[in-house]
Amino acid sequence: MICAMVSDLRTMLIPNWISVSLVVAFFLFIPFSALSWSQIGFYMLTSLGMLVVCFGAFTRGWIGGGDAKLIPATVLWLGPLSLIAYLVLASLFGIILLAGVLAWRHLFSVPIFSTNDDWAMRLRNPNQSLPYGVALGASALITCPESLLWTLSLGG
Repeated sequence: MICAMVSDLRTMLIPNWISVSLVVAFFLFIPFSALSWSQIGFYMLTSLGMLVVCFGAFTRGWIGGGDAKLIPATVLWLGPLSLIAYLVLASLFGIILLAGVLAWRHLFSVPIFSTNDDWAMRLRNPNQSLPYGVALGASALITCPESLLWTLSLGG
């Protein structure tokens, strides 16, 4: 999650390897988890459902491609019981991120960083979208330790 957050902030991209790694790690972890087969099925269905929703949102231009892949990969770890908490927190962090970026754009007329800092200049550009992976990652880091997978398997 931290890699996704940093990458999105610095480059406005979330590399595919991050989402793929989350999915692969989930399937490697599952044999050692305390989830039942039916629970694993619900986790996979929840993730698949989010993939469909996110793909639709991506095709309409509402979210970026990296976000559309990161959300279902993250939800695979969180499962259906933590989905709402994850999405609500991601929305709240998104509002905070938006407020911060808008403040950055409007309060600092002179760039604090040098013009060589592409990420800082990108954040100042009003035509640039938000690095929403930051909000998604923060939400996952808070939600994941409370999810059923973690509480059952790791005694969280």
